Amino acid sequence: MLDLITKGIIIGILVSAPMGPVGILCVQRTLSKGRWFGFAAGLGATLSDLIYATLTCLAMGMISDFVDTYRLLLQIFGSVVLVGFGFYLFRSNPSRSIHAQKEKKLSYTQDFFTSFLLTFSNVLIVFLYIGLYARFDFVKSQDSIWELLGGGLSGVFIGAVMWWFIITSLVSMLRRWFNLRSLWILNRIVGIIIVVIALIGLSFSIYKSGMLTSTLNYNTENMKTINVPYLPSLEKEPIEAVSTLMEGKATRLFINTINWPDTFPYQPIVVLDLARTKQCLCLHYFVRGQSLLATTKADDTPVYKDSCVEFFMKKEDDNHYFNFEFNCIGTCDASYRLNRNEKESLSAEDYASIQRYATAGESLIDEPNRLVSWNLTLLIPFSVMKLDSTNLPSSIRANFYHCTDGSPVQRYLSWNPIHTTSPDFHQPEFFGKVTFK
Repeated sequence: MLDLITKGIIIGILVSAPMGPVGILCVQRTLSKGRWFGFAAGLGATLSDLIYATLTCLAMGMISDFVDTYRLLLQIFGSVVLVGFGFYLFRSNPSRSIHAQKEKKLSYTQDFFTSFLLTFSNVLIVFLYIGLYARFDFVKSQDSIWELLGGGLSGVFIGAVMWWFIITSLVSMLRRWFNLRSLWILNRIVGIIIVVIALIGLSFSIYKSGMLTSTLNYNTENMKTINVPYLPSLEKEPIEAVSTLMEGKATRLFINTINWPDTFPYQPIVVLDLARTKQCLCLHYFVRGQSLLATTKADDTPVYKDSCVEFFMKKEDDNHYFNFEFNCIGTCDASYRLNRNEKESLSAEDYASIQRYATAGESLIDEPNRLVSWNLTLLIPFSVMKLDSTNLPSSIRANFYHCTDGSPVQRYLSWNPIHTTSPDFHQPEFFGKVTFK
């Protein structure tokens, strides 16, 4: 929330700072009638700016999926818009606006509404907000509408009010030296600041875009691929017998990639057997390592702190993905996600349809200082993964993990490598490929 408010304050200042007709009006009122008359005019401009800021925020919030998908492109677009706006300010001449203003004996209220109407008539300010929102990554899908309105837009309001208070105070104190050249210099300074911010942001976005392209190309060339065999013999067997029947027939893979060796070097033994029936994906995990932890028995609760195995998957053409996380006694936390923070949890019926068998039992466990082995067998219906069992796709993208966030010896292992600076399993771009026979 603090980060959102800070961004809002910066945006509020940058929108208010250019010395256009409204800025000239505020300066004139300050010079001729006093500081508070100029400040009242600034508040009128603030109200208009806040309305446009809110409308732009709501519009971008309604297309949050689009914003998340094309965030880098929007940031590049926003930077280009700001560069153009900054150059326009740098070259603009405030004297063209100052001659258009006529001095009248107006009250605070009249100054307020005069400034409000003058600002509100400039609909093109929406494009400036779009550019600033994109550049500062202001509208995110994980932020609720109340966070955006109560945090971000309150920051825009605070920033705008701060600007008008500061500028009218300075003009009032320096009225003897304040003239058209001062306005021209101020416009040039603001223009340079906006251009510098935009160019820095543009360089970073282009660099990040290149990094992302390189990452995706690297991942495409180096992703692991496995095939999941169809084993009809599993279909009518009790889940306790599934792991034995999978032995020697299922596809075996090792979850042994240490992605962050400098901070989390510990590597227990983690093996996964994969197969399928007509209706389910069958997973049998074997884990041997230090500590055994299970702190929750209720589904839809965080299990990543426990001794945990995980399966993330997505359809090839889907921007969303599923995360299925299980602790060592079979407790499940699963959801359909756009990203780490925006999710749709499974229904109670979906949770109930996932069969589980844990050799560690069903009771809560806290054994941090013991070398232990445990097995977990899972049957996840394809329907829970939004897959048609009668017409399975030829392949999906997936990754498999083991972690114990709450253990004295933390570990974060994956099947397909993850190229991030810190542990983060919510990275669909690093999923491997799973094909079905």
